[in-house]
Amino acid sequence: MTEIDLFTALGNVSESINSQFEFWIATSFAVVIASYTAGPNLTKYVRAGAALLYIMASTIFFIRILDSIDLAGRIAQELDAMDSILGTEAIPLASTLRTFLMLSGTLLVTGLIVWPRIFQTGRKDH
Repeated sequence: MTEIDLFTALGNVSESINSQFEFWIATSFAVVIASYTAGPNLTKYVRAGAALLYIMASTIFFIRILDSIDLAGRIAQELDAMDSILGTEAIPLASTLRTFLMLSGTLLVTGLIVWPRIFQTGRKDH
């Protein structure tokens, strides 16, 4: 592959990572809203099933992102081996923060599914 082809592939992988992360965030917010709206009215088995499905979906997103990050690393190594004049230095802080956000966010949202009463303040609105 040429240097241009590799940079194009690297851009495509970056877009894929961003797209998957954005979809995970949208899914997480949808689950939070659904849990807030219907959670207290669901049986514990339905809540447990929803939590399991959410954890499985989050795991799939996380694995796909890790695979994309690995592919991006291999593409960057090929570019470095070509002595590319364009830099391919990654920003490890962004990757670390994204990973922390996904893991902690998944745990938080799962907790909100299983224990929907966390949302309730005890105040009655009329």
